[in-house]
Amino acid sequence: SDANTYTILGSCKGQSFSTSSYDTPTNITISPTSGNVDFKPLGQGVTGGSLSTITLTNSAIGKSIDITITLSGDITVGSMY
Repeated sequence: SDANTYTILGSCKGQSFSTSSYDTPTNITISPTSGNVDFKPLGQGVTGGSLSTITLTNSAIGKSIDITITLSGDITVGSMY
């Protein structure tokens, strides 16, 4: 994957399948550019995730924002910097 693309994968009984791929506008980059967050069924948190913080950067305005995903599955969007 690259800094302007992310993919959502589904999983059922151990079989993964691609459901959707998205391209961000060229001025928006995603960092890190590889890794995963695996959400368990609702209310059971995450497992096997190699990402805990994802940073989105907008080069047009020179600003970034961090998105944090906790082991319980909570997603927190930080302040722009």
